[in-house]
Amino acid sequence: MKPLLICAAFTGTAFANPLPLIPEPVSVTPGEGAFPFSATTAIRYDRSLKSEADLFAADLKALTGTAPQSATEEQRIHFASEIRLDIDSGADLPESGYKLEITPQSVVVTGKDAAGVFFGTRSILQLLPAIGDPAWKDDVPENLPSVGI
Repeated sequence: MKPLLICAAFTGTAFANPLPLIPEPVSVTPGEGAFPFSATTAIRYDRSLKSEADLFAADLKALTGTAPQSATEEQRIHFASEIRLDIDSGADLPESGYKLEITPQSVVVTGKDAAGVFFGTRSILQLLPAIGDPAWKDDVPENLPSVGI
């Protein structure tokens, strides 16, 4: 039996999206730098998104071992590092759609509706080390890559 050599050409989106996100985003625009996420990163949210913010906070606590601080957009509490959860029903997005903008200075999830914000938070969680990963044992921030989704 002769060995069979198979060469496959990868085209399309196979390498277009280097981020390990499921489901695959409609579009990914890489940026420069990264947002330093740590156990002290807080959550600021639109008051209509309290349930989504609370669930996201519980998920982050499971990762880091520390419950993040949180506040509504109206509260004048200053956080050195925060993730913003916003809703924009007029955004050019489908139902349950979201935009995620990560820069070295900020992380903002804007959903068409609450479901969109929920899905945006799931994308953030997928970009962080998993529960139990040794990365969470030190106090060094984990980097979220700068990206627009």
